[in-house]
Amino acid sequence: MNLLPKIGKACFLLIPFTLCFWERGNTYVVILYGVAVLLQPGLKGRFRKALKQKWVFPFLALYAFTAFSAFWSADLSRAAFVLEKKFTLVAFPVLAALDGQLSWRFVRQAMLCLVGACVLALWAALAHAVGQYPAAGDVSVFFYHRLGWVLDEFNAVYLSLYVFMSLVFFDFLVREKAFSFIKQAWIKGLVWGTLALGIVLLSSRLFILLAVVYGVARLNLGRKGRGGLGGVRNRVWGILFLAFALLAVLVNQGRFRELVDSRFEVLQQEQFRWDTPFNGLTLRLLLLRFGWQALEENQAWAAGLGVGDVRSEMNSLILRHNLYHGNPELGDTGYLNYSLHNQYMETWLQAGLPALAAWLWLLALGWRAGLREGILFPLLWLVLAVASFSLFESVLERQRGVVFFAFFLSALYSSINYENPEIPSTGTGA
Repeated sequence: MNLLPKIGKACFLLIPFTLCFWERGNTYVVILYGVAVLLQPGLKGRFRKALKQKWVFPFLALYAFTAFSAFWSADLSRAAFVLEKKFTLVAFPVLAALDGQLSWRFVRQAMLCLVGACVLALWAALAHAVGQYPAAGDVSVFFYHRLGWVLDEFNAVYLSLYVFMSLVFFDFLVREKAFSFIKQAWIKGLVWGTLALGIVLLSSRLFILLAVVYGVARLNLGRKGRGGLGGVRNRVWGILFLAFALLAVLVNQGRFRELVDSRFEVLQQEQFRWDTPFNGLTLRLLLLRFGWQALEENQAWAAGLGVGDVRSEMNSLILRHNLYHGNPELGDTGYLNYSLHNQYMETWLQAGLPALAAWLWLLALGWRAGLREGILFPLLWLVLAVASFSLFESVLERQRGVVFFAFFLSALYSSINYENPEIPSTGTGA
């Protein structure tokens, strides 16, 4: 039994690594962590203490409303599949609240593990791209989805989320002087350089913009002497930040221009062809239109369609409007089985307004708690990143989205539990 604390801690710190390198193994590590927490002594007392932690309730409400919608789902097997994937929305908050050894230092170690995992993942992806380039003869192997795909088919925009939060976490750990070895200049340079390069090469416009916004906030506080930078150092960081912003825009100018050149008139069409010109933005807006249409046609404003029936309803609309639905000879299914690429609409369609309200409650509570700790506190930027990302992706419908969000939000919430005198106020005041 003496091994339990070590097993629990090891599993907790392994979660960021499995998210980056071994998605299937992530499930096993989460289960082991749960078993280790539940077998800790004094479960009854820890359970009573957990009931007092109000931040757990929005997680429970969101999952409960989603699960309840299975009662009016026609496709119960699909409902069970979705609910199983989302179970971490309950598991992580409850386990974090029950974990008797989850300390502030423990949470900072988890942040550092994500930083380390992302640095290793980016170097592995770059090494693979270098190896592929002579045969491919195409620089696109260094960018976007082709860069991250070698990492267990890691979607570039989700990897961008991880890399952006690694930037935020590492900056926080450096400012807090959390670990002595990260004070060394070469380590800081290696980590900053790798993460900044990752943001540029992964080419997510959203996370490039968020990195710029974070950099501006950081430099502004440094200029005022509240962010640990001052004088010449602040000017040097300002020059480096400007170089990063210019490089990111120049390298990805084609993707930014694509937004400007969006053909929004296609959104007015009722029927489409296989070659109807969409880009990422117009396709997402069309899927949002289909989601609204599904709510309207089924009069599902209050209760949603049911957690198991959203995908079949969207497939029906795709076929009805003749949106590209694949080539059987190539085994291509086109846009069939796509998520709505918008977590707000996805939640509304699945389980109605109560679930949407719980999702907004969860984000608002995190935003409020983060602001209380300071403008550079990681919880605030995690909520901002996920809330923004949820406008363009169904974050809770992928394991690498829902596990990442539930894990770090629960860990950071537990770190600012005001009932625990061990936890100091750690942010830079707003």
